[in-house]
Amino acid sequence: MRASLIRFCLTCGLISATVVSILTGCGSDSDGGNNNTGLSYTGSNNPAQISAANAGPLADSAITVDDSSAVFKPAAADGQSAKVEGSKTETSGGDFSPLEFAVFIRDYLLPVSKSKLVEDNVERRSISAINVNETLSCSSGSLSLSGQVNDNYIGTVNATFNNCQIEGFTANGTMTLSIAAFDQSQFEITDATFTFSSLTVTGSNFNANTSGTVRIQQSVANNTITITLNSVIDEQVSGKQFKAENMVVVVTFDNIVFPSNASESVTGRVFDSVEGYFDIQTIEPLSYSSTLLDYPDSGGEIILTGASNQKIRVIANPNNTVTLELDLDADGAYELSATMTWDELKTEDGSNFS
Repeated sequence: MRASLIRFCLTCGLISATVVSILTGCGSDSDGGNNNTGLSYTGSNNPAQISAANAGPLADSAITVDDSSAVFKPAAADGQSAKVEGSKTETSGGDFSPLEFAVFIRDYLLPVSKSKLVEDNVERRSISAINVNETLSCSSGSLSLSGQVNDNYIGTVNATFNNCQIEGFTANGTMTLSIAAFDQSQFEITDATFTFSSLTVTGSNFNANTSGTVRIQQSVANNTITITLNSVIDEQVSGKQFKAENMVVVVTFDNIVFPSNASESVTGRVFDSVEGYFDIQTIEPLSYSSTLLDYPDSGGEIILTGASNQKIRVIANPNNTVTLELDLDADGAYELSATMTWDELKTEDGSNFS
């Protein structure tokens, strides 16, 4: 699920930066309009049967993130976009967690959007509203935009992708970006929702379709980024479907502008069309003592609950390691445990548990 979700978010984010730039710089009359039909999740709706063989991949899909430290890189103080590393865009088929939405929003979409709004602020302040009806060229293919924002930078933009190739992947379908809140004192988008319906993204090693919403909220006062996912992913390569239902990732910084440490909590429900669903609960957030760390080095009691109250307990350790404890008979005692690196979660086959 994570690989597909981040790829779709990358598509949404790259286009959204362009959308905000156009809306804050020019426009023409348009009535917008976007009819979304959506995908239906047709996989298993039963709770997942947790075992030593699938505990690692389940925990990996719910919690971990490749290059976690990227989420803690602050936006440039002058409002310029932070650089998105090629490994984040040119994915190699590895897994990604919802935490990487925070990586992308923090280091790309919000800084780019903020930069454009700052640049065009003098012009924008004299205009009560901007309508847009634009067709843009991608590396190949095109992107059509329509919508409106008001003088408080609040509004909705509809995007239609037509074989639009961006950063090594091609998008087809529709997306809507709704900006619900904008902090003019900080020049930050503080509440935005991406809505997509039958948006298809293909690349050299992936082919997937998605429908649903991703909401991004940022609070400078509380030093938090909150990401809420309600999405269905249909992966053509694996033949699997995934669904995130009220999945909420909260990253809390000591200082969101110049962070030195942070913590992460995850809640919600994740469906795997083959394994079924599991619920995620954070008892104690995962902690990063330094923003230079790739993985949390303490904290965690993250609980994944499956069928018949079976549980996986996730605890972060120093030196890029994590401990999984399993309560497979649902008696409240964790009878099996294994410690491994975060990178080993996705391939854990149960042989390390004892």
